Amino acid sequence: MSATKATVSKLRGITGIVIFIYVVVHMSNHIVGLVSLSAADAMLDNVRWFWHLTLAAIILYASLFIHAGLGVFSVVSKYSFRIRLIDWVQLGTGLLIPWILIGHAFVGGYSTRFLGVKDSYELTTLATWVFDPVSVATLSFLLILAWGHGVIGVNNMLRFHAGYQRIKPMLVIVAWLFPVLSLLGFASAGKEIIAKVMLDPNVIGQVMMNAQLSMEMAGYLTQVNVAAQKYYPFGLALLIPIAFVLFRIRNRKKDISITYPGNKVVHADRGISVLDASRQNSIPHMSMCGGRGRCSTCRIRVMSDLSHLPERNTIERNIADKLKWDDSIRLACQLHIDQSIEVRPLVRSTSDELTTDSRGALSGREEHIVVMFIDLRDFTPISENLLPYDTVYLLNQYIEIASKAIASCNGRIDKIIGDGVMALFVDQDDQQKNARNALKASQQIAEQMASLSKQCQEDFGFDLRFGIGIHSGLSVVGQIGHGKDISETAIGDCVNIASRLEQLTKAEKSQLIISMELMQHADLKAKPDAVKNVKLKGKSKPVEVCVFNSATALFAH
Repeated sequence: MSATKATVSKLRGITGIVIFIYVVVHMSNHIVGLVSLSAADAMLDNVRWFWHLTLAAIILYASLFIHAGLGVFSVVSKYSFRIRLIDWVQLGTGLLIPWILIGHAFVGGYSTRFLGVKDSYELTTLATWVFDPVSVATLSFLLILAWGHGVIGVNNMLRFHAGYQRIKPMLVIVAWLFPVLSLLGFASAGKEIIAKVMLDPNVIGQVMMNAQLSMEMAGYLTQVNVAAQKYYPFGLALLIPIAFVLFRIRNRKKDISITYPGNKVVHADRGISVLDASRQNSIPHMSMCGGRGRCSTCRIRVMSDLSHLPERNTIERNIADKLKWDDSIRLACQLHIDQSIEVRPLVRSTSDELTTDSRGALSGREEHIVVMFIDLRDFTPISENLLPYDTVYLLNQYIEIASKAIASCNGRIDKIIGDGVMALFVDQDDQQKNARNALKASQQIAEQMASLSKQCQEDFGFDLRFGIGIHSGLSVVGQIGHGKDISETAIGDCVNIASRLEQLTKAEKSQLIISMELMQHADLKAKPDAVKNVKLKGKSKPVEVCVFNSATALFAH
């Protein structure tokens, strides 16, 4: 069952991408209608040859049938209908699209391939805007449904990839703008064909002659289109009771049990996934990707005998290998059980406390970021010899210097703990900009801390020394916390290395230590005082670092 689910998921993804590419090309053709009807026809001429290739046609229509069939399969094979609203939207649009598409595909695909009709964009606009204006609204609705369905699918597939997160703001704009421009282009072309027909009614005969389309054939195609739209709802209506009956049959036996923390026991049918069993029995269970195996938030630890568990499928194995799970940790959405089992969810569900937006943020995203740690050297013994108000004053002066420098270089303070500051540089899509911004902030901090240190020497008789560690790399960025105490932060190896580098500045008696990786990303010309391979706690391999005794001369003014 688990292997089947993985195969189905992969097939749905592949066929969905094929269909989405076709939709993008189709909508682009409509957008060109903003230029002129002839321009839209010219574009159709340039892409028609590809879709008329036998192999391309087989792939496209096979993808349509497989994707639709797998959509129906997902409905009739569900163990639980407790799914996210966005999944209901995707499911609903997927079921509605064939209602409009069947006739459209028959007229545009079957007739041109087997009945000798020569399609053109001019023929499409004539058939809709002139012969059947009501279909304009229907086809516009289809366009919005297909686009929305595809966008949801692409987002579900890519939402946890670092590259996608970096370009997502731009893609959101495209996602809204593309269908608007497409509808405007279709309307512009429709307006043009109507004007042509009003000016010269013979245009109708000319377009149909060019398309080799007789009135009898046009009537036949219209009948097929009407019949498809008329009878599809009956098939859809039949699907609902079938899905319900199969759902009841699957959930009638419930001959195995799942034990959750607190000795809460639920009964389920053999073959069900642990996540579906949780949903079915209203057990809170985190699943940020909706149970598609694209995140690890539904992971569980199996507390009972592991010998009866099925092997991991490809989806689960890839995640388990990446995160180095032991055999007892499984992905609940991919673990289909046929024996009673005791489990403990490893990520606490917060679904009752979060909005839709915050759920998405809590899922985390992998980004390439720059992390900076700053710390005052030997400040604890220094503060013991100061009055409390003087200590607070000095800390505030230091934090103000760091905060202003970081903010002016497009970074942000992530957290302040005592005399330690952690900052992130994540606002630029360009890795080099992030790296250079962090180094520029370091130079500003060093320059201004020199003035503060001089003031401390005059007022209190000691110097203020500090250390900065910076590293760049992939890190998980997301909202972390509980209740109202939730804030966005970064976690992972990149953060740990930056922290270790800051600690290393004390042993090296230097102001700044950066990783060679960051040095290369920043394309920094300043020569370090030393380049070393150092062993950092928690790292099996040495890390190459660049040591700067002073951070005041990284960039020329």
